[in-house]
Amino acid sequence: MWRFVVVALLLAGLGLYAFKKKTTPVAEADQISEYQYAEARVSLHVNGRELEMVAIREKPTAGECSGTDGPQFVKDFCKAGGPQCKLVSSECTNTLQQRYIKMLAKQPVSVPYTHFTIPRDSTEHKLVFVGWGLTVDESNLICQGMKRHQVRDIKVACIANKE
Repeated sequence: MWRFVVVALLLAGLGLYAFKKKTTPVAEADQISEYQYAEARVSLHVNGRELEMVAIREKPTAGECSGTDGPQFVKDFCKAGGPQCKLVSSECTNTLQQRYIKMLAKQPVSVPYTHFTIPRDSTEHKLVFVGWGLTVDESNLICQGMKRHQVRDIKVACIANKE
């Protein structure tokens, strides 16, 4: 368990580092795309377990949707996370599963998750980060680690699962 804690806290810090890098607009690729959402799935190998993490972002940038390697925030996360982090899939879309729409609205679902509010260009962008196959304690541990490493104006909230 202690190894999972160390890896979870490391991933939390790396994830927030990646978000921090993308909070200032620079070029046309940073303009909002025509899509409403970006969904990325990442596979992590921790202590002999394979974990699936999903990141959902509303209002992705055109650059995130035009590349074949997935959204930049996930590429930065995996690059910093090392060889045990692998982008499984990514897509930009105008439709989303209902559970992810609830998560973006900070509503409880069947699992705990981490919710981010990222200020950008006088609007707020929402992002959620959820781990499938984690225990409630592990999910909460990751979220608390992300809250401790919160950067700039990014707001991090831990949303408990519904009973």
